[in-house]
Amino acid sequence: MEKICAAHAMQWSIELENGLRSKKPGKVIESILQTGTRLEQWSKEPNYPLSVLQMFGLIPGEDRLFANTILLRLADAFKSGDKQIRISVLKVFLGEMKFRRSKGKSYNGILKKDRVFNHAELLKRVKLVYDTGDVESRGLVFRLIGCWADFAKDSAEIRRPLLVRNMSNNEYHKPACGPPVKASLFAVGCFSELSEDFACIALEMLINMITSSKTTSSLKLAGARRLTCTGTSLSLAIRAYKAGKKLVLESLHKEFIAEMLVALSKLASKSMLLISEQVDLLLPFLVQPSASCVQAIALRCLNFLLAGGVCRFPVNASLLKALSHIVDSSNHSLGLQCEALKLLRKTVRRPCMDISELVNFVPSVKAAAQSPILPKRLLALCLLVDISCDHRMGMEMTPDANDLIHLPSWVLLSLLDQIEGLVKPVLETCCTTSEVEQECRSLLYLIVSLVKEHPSLGVLVLDKIRLNIEPMMDFCTENSETTVVSSLRDTVMFDVGRHVHVASNLISCVYKVVESCVTLDVASAITSQLHQSMKLLLNVILQSSLFTQDMHTVHLLFLLSHVMGTYSVNDDNEICIVAEELRIANINYRFQHERVVVEYMKNLIAGNNNWSIYRFAQWAACQGLWLVVAILSGQLINKVQSESNVNWLKSLTLFAQAESTVFLLNFPKQVSEVWVASCTSALPAWNADSQNYIGSLTEACTGIRAASEVLGCVITLDQTFYFQKWFLDLRAKFLEAALDILRFLSSDTCNNVNICYKTSVSYEGGAEAEETGPDFCLLVYFLTRFSFRLNRLVREFDLLATSFIGMDTESFRTVSRLAVNCSVLAFCTGFVLYHPKLYEKSMLRDLENLMKCSHSTLLKDAIERLQHVDEETSTNLKVLLTSIEEPKSCFHLHQKTFLYGSGFREREILVVSRNAVAEVLHLQEEASKMNCKGILGQVSKAGVQLLRGILTKWMQISLQTPKYFFQVRPCPGAELFTCTADNRKSDEISILPGSHLSLNLCLQMKNVPEVLSGNFYCVLACKPSYCTPASDGQMEEQKRSGYPASESDDSLDLNEKLMLYVMNSTDEMGARKRGRICGDGCEFVLCFVSFDELNQRGQGFSNCLFDVTSFPEGSYMIKWHSCCIDSQGSYWSLLPLNAGPRFSVKKPPVASVSY
Repeated sequence: MEKICAAHAMQWSIELENGLRSKKPGKVIESILQTGTRLEQWSKEPNYPLSVLQMFGLIPGEDRLFANTILLRLADAFKSGDKQIRISVLKVFLGEMKFRRSKGKSYNGILKKDRVFNHAELLKRVKLVYDTGDVESRGLVFRLIGCWADFAKDSAEIRRPLLVRNMSNNEYHKPACGPPVKASLFAVGCFSELSEDFACIALEMLINMITSSKTTSSLKLAGARRLTCTGTSLSLAIRAYKAGKKLVLESLHKEFIAEMLVALSKLASKSMLLISEQVDLLLPFLVQPSASCVQAIALRCLNFLLAGGVCRFPVNASLLKALSHIVDSSNHSLGLQCEALKLLRKTVRRPCMDISELVNFVPSVKAAAQSPILPKRLLALCLLVDISCDHRMGMEMTPDANDLIHLPSWVLLSLLDQIEGLVKPVLETCCTTSEVEQECRSLLYLIVSLVKEHPSLGVLVLDKIRLNIEPMMDFCTENSETTVVSSLRDTVMFDVGRHVHVASNLISCVYKVVESCVTLDVASAITSQLHQSMKLLLNVILQSSLFTQDMHTVHLLFLLSHVMGTYSVNDDNEICIVAEELRIANINYRFQHERVVVEYMKNLIAGNNNWSIYRFAQWAACQGLWLVVAILSGQLINKVQSESNVNWLKSLTLFAQAESTVFLLNFPKQVSEVWVASCTSALPAWNADSQNYIGSLTEACTGIRAASEVLGCVITLDQTFYFQKWFLDLRAKFLEAALDILRFLSSDTCNNVNICYKTSVSYEGGAEAEETGPDFCLLVYFLTRFSFRLNRLVREFDLLATSFIGMDTESFRTVSRLAVNCSVLAFCTGFVLYHPKLYEKSMLRDLENLMKCSHSTLLKDAIERLQHVDEETSTNLKVLLTSIEEPKSCFHLHQKTFLYGSGFREREILVVSRNAVAEVLHLQEEASKMNCKGILGQVSKAGVQLLRGILTKWMQISLQTPKYFFQVRPCPGAELFTCTADNRKSDEISILPGSHLSLNLCLQMKNVPEVLSGNFYCVLACKPSYCTPASDGQMEEQKRSGYPASESDDSLDLNEKLMLYVMNSTDEMGARKRGRICGDGCEFVLCFVSFDELNQRGQGFSNCLFDVTSFPEGSYMIKWHSCCIDSQGSYWSLLPLNAGPRFSVKKPPVASVSY
């Protein structure tokens, strides 16, 4: 547990004293500045209560004592030191003053009045410097007193003689006395920010000083800057604004006007009424001829007011006209024009903006988009893209906006023309700069943004790019000598002449745009015209000799994989025709894709570029090309040095070999023979003659478990491979569940023809029917158990996705796809034979209680995960839900990894899910005809056969790893430290039988990318079965290593209980901090705790009272889990990185009686 600043206070005080006594040159100043940094850290921490201070061995009042000792030593150094020492002390408190201003009224730092109990001594020391020092020393005193305004403002001895009297003295209006007067104005501003009565006096004094004819211009500017500080309250802000506005209108001094406009804008930001008035005041300075400095300040002020929120900022025709005038006028500088365009970009983002207002200034922006000056041109194009994207619906619905309707296509053509204009000179002169390449990238980024909002423009983009890329490809073909490709997607670099190098860089950027056009997540964007345009573009690439033939096919197949996803879910016949012309085949597509990529990889391996090989292996794993990964990772094992890297590559190789085994199961024998012949080194255990599906799947499960065990052998203090090991365990669990289901479906129970027997049981309708036999009940029981097991795996995927703060969006979507995949499979397994009329529902009640799941839970989970990506299937499932339970306002709460878009990667899963759900629902409909003779056996056999077919299709879905899998880094999470109220540590805690356990808690963030802001919670759990007589060595090892969530069933359960508490969604735990839950025949004691805001070290503190009164004698382990609700309301699980506290329940020793 890291020490808080208060625990360091005594050491800091001693080090400051030693530094001040040092005779070493510069040591005094260094010590003072170091103390300033420490005080800033201390101020950012809250004022901790006694219970927290005792955790660090502090006695009551110790922190305040040493804090004030440090302040007194700094004051003594200011009193007795020279000029440099005094400036150093001032720097310390100026930094603290900036922090106070940033916190406002919530400031509770080291200089808060109620934390400085000896402030009179501090003021006495600096007043002595004022009484005996020179003019320069008095200026330093004024500034230091301003930093101490929180406790100095109430001292009449300081307010009257040091500030009021000296500011009214006429001798300070002389130029020679300007510095001390400016310093006194600084103190006046600091006092005014904290004291409203002082601000009233200061406002009148400042106005009198500014209007006085004796005041120098430099002092007037200083007074204008301090005018903002007098707006302590709304009434004072209005008074100060009115007075300042009058001064602006009466003044002719440009520098003074510019300074006053800044001050008035800050005052106006405190009231919406003043904002409108300030905008009206600023507009004339934009339109009328005036100094460029004033116009620049006016634009800056408008930006400042707009930063407070677009809803508070009045945008009218006059403002837009003024900004358009600046953009059009050649009399204004380029800087002013760019600032005007930036301001326009902010104004058009208002959702409530009238479209008719855009019509007037769009022509000016169009003209600016043709400017020869790069910054102005890019800003204008960005503005036009913003208008096209943010106001698309408004432009389509406004009848008077005919010109704006065609704006997106005009902008797109302009962007493409700009790229063409940049490319041609580069190819002709072979001289490029980073600015040109950067502009190309910026323009291509704008194209991607525009196409995402206007999918219909995808065809235009591809056609235009094809026309532009043809001369580039021809040029590169004519000038290329050798071609070496080092990466497929991220970079396309060629070891050729400068001409080809330039062109290839541009082509790599264009390729990303093409990929964006094809991989849109909008279903309506996928049209036959788009595919035809892509076909023509790819033909241009194929006809060029710039790439090798293998590289052609790699690019072609990669792009066609996106088309394949669309083709599979689209009913458009034209798309099917285009897909056939592009040679898309459902049967051998994946095999052909991976085969060609591997052939290309052989050339890459021959180049012996290890880093490129590893990067390509990453890409291949994210695409699900496991044969590629198996080859590449095996090549790299002998080329690394450290043991952790060797184990990482060994694990990756085992993982890839196992997934390759699953991949090869889905192809016929002859295809496998041809394929495996080229990569026997990657798959030494593969036998093409083996037709044992279950046996091969068992080998795959064993391989993944072995990969996880290899990572488990890597001992790291920061648990570097936590995510990787957990992900492997979840994949193994999924395959093992699928394997167990297949084994069960192949057993005698499922193949028994006597799953029902004829009897005289009468069903609804009076007809004679069959009664369910024991085999059918057993079949239903085991399938239900398998489905509950899969549902628990779904929740583990949820926990995985929400436990790694900082995971990239694409990785989160990958885990979300796996969760959806598993959820739908759980539904299919549980409902394929779900016929409640045929068996007693009580048969499954014990199973539901044991596994904490139900059929309605399976159905609700599938509905919630599909409703955003497949509304039709979700609606059909809701109809089924109403038939098995009463509809409720909300479903059970779990932290879901929802999918909010059906992109090309999701379509394969959605197709399988949609077909599977449809078949299960059809079987449910057939089951409703149970009054017919002989139907039970038929439906049961059909259900078993259907589930076997569904599983086979599911196994054909290639696993795609998240990118985060390859980000090997310390595991983010939290550590929990505890002690009792009498300061006993967690390994020394003991209580008497029947007593409560009072704990002080410290939650310490570890390896979190940044200190989270939000609410933090923790749940502690214990039950008598947690009695563990572990040895001291085992305890220390467990505390150091923690316990992986993937290996602890309690982590998932505790996380869900904690979420229910945080969301306040159940009556059992909604508003309670402690609770008892019965389970497994024993009392399960829970305690929920909320933590204060974290300090800069990522620490939060709290306390709890743990009810263990019913625990017998023994030693117990408390398990725990924590979470965070961030500022956006998102739930994040914080993995426990150390073991929970231990406590002992034992009777007091019996005192011996002496006679």
